[in-house]
Amino acid sequence: TESAARTLENLSKSVRNHCRSRPWSIDLSVGAIVVDPAHKPRLDDLLEAADQLMYRAKQTKSGALFADDLGKDLAA
Repeated sequence: TESAARTLENLSKSVRNHCRSRPWSIDLSVGAIVVDPAHKPRLDDLLEAADQLMYRAKQTKSGALFADDLGKDLAA
């Protein structure tokens, strides 16, 4: 999960840096799920969990990015 959080933070910084000199801005809301393939979660379950995290990020209105390792709990 740490690696995913770092990746999301780097993405956020890149978007902010790119938009810094623009006359417009972009809000970035991301929900990410870290998956251990050995648990074989269903794709639909992963997408739903990532969606929930993305909407949680949107609700904060602060450009927050959320990553979780819920994939291990979604084993079929």
